[in-house]
Amino acid sequence: MLKKEAGSHCDSTGGIMNRFVFALLAVGAVATVGAQSFYASTDKFGYTGVVTRYNTLSDAQSETNGQGTFDVSQRDAGIYFVNNRPSFDVDSNIFLTAWWYTTQANTNGFPMDDPSGDRYYSGWGNPNNTDNSFVQLYDDNGDTDVFQMAGWTSNAHDTFLVHVDGVNAMHSVSPDGNDYTRFWNAGDPDVGAEGTKGDFINYSFDLMAYGLVSSDTGGGFFESSNHPTHIEGSFTGIFQNVSTTSPISNGFYKFSLTFNDTNWAFSQGDAALNGDFSLSGFGAGAAPVPEPATMAALGMGAIALLRKRRKL
Repeated sequence: MLKKEAGSHCDSTGGIMNRFVFALLAVGAVATVGAQSFYASTDKFGYTGVVTRYNTLSDAQSETNGQGTFDVSQRDAGIYFVNNRPSFDVDSNIFLTAWWYTTQANTNGFPMDDPSGDRYYSGWGNPNNTDNSFVQLYDDNGDTDVFQMAGWTSNAHDTFLVHVDGVNAMHSVSPDGNDYTRFWNAGDPDVGAEGTKGDFINYSFDLMAYGLVSSDTGGGFFESSNHPTHIEGSFTGIFQNVSTTSPISNGFYKFSLTFNDTNWAFSQGDAALNGDFSLSGFGAGAAPVPEPATMAALGMGAIALLRKRRKL
């Protein structure tokens, strides 16, 4: 795993929040909510956090009568956010535990990096990718956000901000009949995958990616395909567990996840994984300038080889 360089951006929570506020103000000076064009995709970070369970939504909102609080274990993470960039992909708001990377060989004779193998995307052997603390916000048509802002935060085009607020993120009726929205209850109680489905009543996602190297691919649209050297941010909100087979796990879970640079899969190296670690990709119009302005004209650049995954 890449190490943070001296003088990294990791500091107190107050410092992190101040940077998000200033970055939002800067990007907000030129962004048009709902029309801005951007994408952000990376698997090179992780998260920890804390979750409190409540019996009712009102209790969760007021943080009263908690039924138990538990820590969220270190987990690998991945994002795939796209808005108004059809040359890249359809609109998406995806944040999830990056579960598919594995170092274990297939058991049916196929090479480990062969998609025909039974463990190509199984994730076996990764201690930071499943069970307790598994999260999956899978809004694969980008329709749950009520406020969204993203883009480069300086004229150097080396730092990228993503901020999304959303409501009612659930996918109980997906095209193939699966429910992809998950929040594993971190052992309170410990149930199977079907017992962890439900609805993100509300959520707020903030991410800052540093150390990017971008270029203008046409029309003032700057794109980067290198991994960030540092990521910070958070994912907060309330998740309602809705399970018919494991009703004991149902309730309202108020969560606060904090991003970090720890990522087990990346630290193993491409040679050990079932296929190379996915490229990171960030793209948006030209960075804001000090005076009020509008977003620069958008080009047609796109970065290939970015993957999004979902856990059934």
